[in-house]
Amino acid sequence: MKLGIGLLVLLSWATLAHAITDDIYVDGFDPPHFTQRFPLVAGKAQLPPGSPASHVQWFVDEMATGETTTAAEVAQHLTGFDANNIANWLNTSLRPYYPNARIVDVVAFTAYGGTLVIQGDIAANPKGFLVFQSQYTGSRLITYLTLSNLGDSVMYNEDKTLSLDQAADKALTLAAGVGVLVAKIQPNGQCSAITQRNAGTLLATASIFKNWVLSGMGRMIADGALSSAQSVTLTADRLASGGQLNSEPLGTSIPIPDLATFMMANSDNTATDLMHQRVGRTRLNAAVDASGVANPDVLKPLLDISEQFQLIYSFPLATSQSYVNGTEAYQNQFLVQQIEPRGNVLGSYTNFGLLVSGTWHASPLDVCAVYAANRRLPQGSEAFQTVDAAMGAQVAQPYVRNRWDRAWYKGGSLSSASGKFNVLTHAWLLENAGASPYFVATIYNDDNVNVIDQYKVQSIAGRILQILADTHP
Repeated sequence: MKLGIGLLVLLSWATLAHAITDDIYVDGFDPPHFTQRFPLVAGKAQLPPGSPASHVQWFVDEMATGETTTAAEVAQHLTGFDANNIANWLNTSLRPYYPNARIVDVVAFTAYGGTLVIQGDIAANPKGFLVFQSQYTGSRLITYLTLSNLGDSVMYNEDKTLSLDQAADKALTLAAGVGVLVAKIQPNGQCSAITQRNAGTLLATASIFKNWVLSGMGRMIADGALSSAQSVTLTADRLASGGQLNSEPLGTSIPIPDLATFMMANSDNTATDLMHQRVGRTRLNAAVDASGVANPDVLKPLLDISEQFQLIYSFPLATSQSYVNGTEAYQNQFLVQQIEPRGNVLGSYTNFGLLVSGTWHASPLDVCAVYAANRRLPQGSEAFQTVDAAMGAQVAQPYVRNRWDRAWYKGGSLSSASGKFNVLTHAWLLENAGASPYFVATIYNDDNVNVIDQYKVQSIAGRILQILADTHP
């Protein structure tokens, strides 16, 4: 994970099985295999069957004209709420404001909840931005729900007329270190830049590193060493800081597709560490090598969440810096002798200066490379279907998914203060049938937590995404 050049390569392809060599990837995107996520049918987005979709669909359907909601009905679908208050909210406020509401856009949806856009029959009223969370085990009832007004754009007015180059230039003003890449992914997996700023510069990626964990999983399924029918057991030693799965009972069995989706769409840290352990560092490092990044040694050894956080919380700053600046041989030795024995138990140091300089690093072109590699898994295969479902469950913004046949997303953040970011990252793959995919990444790094404004970042990304959807087939 050293940020320099000329590093020692500890692992070689000779140590790995034939099944994780480059022949897993295929050139070309034909024949196309599109499983459109949450398609619109008669203007309504289709959610998958079962929970939690049935619970949130009930909530939206209760806004139909002529319905009357009772507290008893509420209790069948939501838990932890005052059922009488929810019933009254539906009957007196929501139904009149969103009569005959329907889901018109799915920003995100997983077994843990989602973010939906709803619209009623009163055209003058804003759309609704519905965010909900649900239980993963047990009855899977809704445990959290908010509904707020949503405008027709996530962009500030001053950004709505920017050209692609102007948007990229403005991005450079939003943090000390910024990388922007808008590219077309060619059938051979090469990323051809349309617009770029610092696209080859190494920057802290935050949770975007999880793309390489997903890549290792995908290659393992393609190899036959892992099946999407298998499950992983939630254990105490894998409970990572900030993991949503931490609230589930130990011993919970999590199917591989759910684990992958939680890791990517929910950015669940515990799901990430469970997947990291299941795939194994040897295969994960091999996936980094095979993904086409400019310098694989920068990401290797590929740390999981708890291992990376050990450098922030569990060692004196000078000790952690010695790891960051060390050779690959030193890093592997330090990992085995100092980091791994600590497991997921973090110390009390606060090496927040390493959030930018000492965490996972890649360039926007490197991120494009791993997206392209995952896109080139054998089309229609179990491996591709699992990756496609995980990457397609979240698109981060409204007004994106419905304009493309396939939309993939992963983002991330690191911060030393609540709501203030040292690292803020976004990356999309966008594709229509019969055309090569497009890739968009905006990566922001700054040691000053008061600098990176997530809403300005969202506005610039929204403008870039709008331009692509309007001008590129």
